[in-house]
Amino acid sequence: MGSSSAPTPNTVIQLTISCKGLKKKSKGLIKSKPNPCVFVYLLTAARENEPSHWLCVGHTEMIKDEVNPRFNKIFTFDYYFEKAQKLAFVLVNITKEKEEDKISEQKYMGYCEAPLGQIISSGKYAPFEVLVSKLPPPEGIDVKLSKKKPKHEGKYGKFSICVEELEDTKNTYNFAISCRNLDKKDKLAGSSDPYVTVSKKQMDGTMLEVYSTEVVHKDLNPTFQRFSLNAAVLCNCNRDMPLLWQVRDWNKNGDVKFIGQFEASLNTIMDSPTKEFELIYEKKKLKHKDYVNSGILVFTDCSLNVPDKETTLPPSFYDFISTGTEIKLTIGIDMSASNGGFSKARIDSCLHRLYPDGRLNDYQKTIKVIGSVLEAYDSDKLIPVFGFGCKVDGKVEQCWPINENDMNPEIDGIESVLEVYEYAIRRVQFSGPTTFAELINLVGLNSEGAIDGSIIGVGGHENHLKYYNILLIITDGDVTSFRETLDAIVNNSGKAMSIIIVGVGDCNFTDMNILDSDNKKLVSSSGKEADRDMVNFIQLNKYRDDSPAELSQAVLNEIPNQLQTFVNKYRIVPYDKDHAKLHPHLQSIFDLSE
Repeated sequence: MGSSSAPTPNTVIQLTISCKGLKKKSKGLIKSKPNPCVFVYLLTAARENEPSHWLCVGHTEMIKDEVNPRFNKIFTFDYYFEKAQKLAFVLVNITKEKEEDKISEQKYMGYCEAPLGQIISSGKYAPFEVLVSKLPPPEGIDVKLSKKKPKHEGKYGKFSICVEELEDTKNTYNFAISCRNLDKKDKLAGSSDPYVTVSKKQMDGTMLEVYSTEVVHKDLNPTFQRFSLNAAVLCNCNRDMPLLWQVRDWNKNGDVKFIGQFEASLNTIMDSPTKEFELIYEKKKLKHKDYVNSGILVFTDCSLNVPDKETTLPPSFYDFISTGTEIKLTIGIDMSASNGGFSKARIDSCLHRLYPDGRLNDYQKTIKVIGSVLEAYDSDKLIPVFGFGCKVDGKVEQCWPINENDMNPEIDGIESVLEVYEYAIRRVQFSGPTTFAELINLVGLNSEGAIDGSIIGVGGHENHLKYYNILLIITDGDVTSFRETLDAIVNNSGKAMSIIIVGVGDCNFTDMNILDSDNKKLVSSSGKEADRDMVNFIQLNKYRDDSPAELSQAVLNEIPNQLQTFVNKYRIVPYDKDHAKLHPHLQSIFDLSE
């Protein structure tokens, strides 16, 4: 089994909220100050073709008679780069104090909405600020709306949201566990093949698996390999958070059988005199009156490891994106003839088919899901988009700007990208051949200015990362010239960029799987070895029934590690306040008022 394949957070962060310049309420000629309170909502992930819904994760305290409230309430979130994690902040005036927890009973004052990634990338040392909008909040958030029409924006004040990484995120917990007297699940062998999983409860009440041990075969008294877990990943740095410990029986045919479980926080485990916990299978307990347990799980070690203050830990992915490093997206769209056509005979199988009922084809779905996550990390949200494998006015194009502007191929935001895409696929003739090389080389060229070496730091010359490029290629098959594409990847593997290839349609994508070389480095036709792994390939059909969040996780989960590998190679460090004084583009990221 090894470590779990479930997504784990990049870090755990805390949000605090304040407001500025809130509008006073009027009663005749008298104006009085409001009693503000902010309710915080998280948009939960839905399955394909199912609506998402807004989950209230809590609210601040009420502050009486205040137009510039600074709330003390702290909101803690697991942060995932590869998820949109959209938040809504709804401001109300508490008029019924006895029903403070009911937002629908209070007077609505306005809201704002933003992905968590945008809040983080706006600055580690300065707040994310946005105007209070008096428009109705997103559907599903029940508030009492005023009958008066809202006036111009800016009249109702602003939100100021500060983000901070939990202090203990560098800590780890060390475990050594074993079991004894487990139930026999393999009746013929008279044994079991046990493994242990550890899960924590998320805000929506679901359990997130954070670790899975290896399988110990044919053993009712197994001892598992020692393991360590990051404090943020394991329990949000909260030793009182309940954790679910489950033991299951592995089977080669995939038919996993449940053995037993218990719930215990780290403090409960550490305070236990015996460090032994009964594994209970509730269904079996209800059926058998003489049932005692399904085994015992024993902790021979459950200890906290705190790095020495003298130990200098390398900067994390979060450290870069929260201090000015931007993520810039470029999109390449396969417009070759193998995608099908718009004729009556071919339209049903055309991968670029536009559906009148609003359904998205696979190209549109990929652009929307992945682009919606990544645009949060780009301050200008300008996205270059190119078509390849097509003919435009009789000329074969491998890097055609779909807005038909060679000088400025950037499109403002993902929604505009989707609109221009609909125009572009009608404009071109689906053709061939198919090659990614020209597109990869273009993004590689645009990545050459990503490293900023202009600043002299405390330790002398320092490298910093202004931006990191992500090239998203959506294709329906293998490339015509594999060697040319491979050479382009190897030659650009030392640049500040990653390549994501999403395969649509039913091709077997043999070449694409070779390019996604996780276990060994790619080698070019000249014998040059790639500097690092920078390609991630997924086949969309394998995620057909998954939610958009699960799809984006599969597509983007390698990006933080790829960026980390790049910065380590070139000894790149995050920007700090001193750099912001020299670079105007960083001054919105850092609070320079001190």
